[in-house]
Amino acid sequence: MQSPFVFDGMVAFGWLSFMILAGVLLKSNVHVLQRFLFPSCLMICTA
Repeated sequence: MQSPFVFDGMVAFGWLSFMILAGVLLKSNVHVLQRFLFPSCLMICTA
C-alpha cells in the first residue's frame, strides 16, 4: 500500500533545515562552542 502523503522528500528537507538552524543557533549562543572550528551543521548530530 502506498503512502497517502507523497511529500516525503519535503518532510526530510524540512527536518534537515530545522536541524541546521538549531545548530547555528546553538553555536551562536554557546560561547564555548564558538572557539572550536566545528561546523554548525554537525553540532546537533553529535550532541
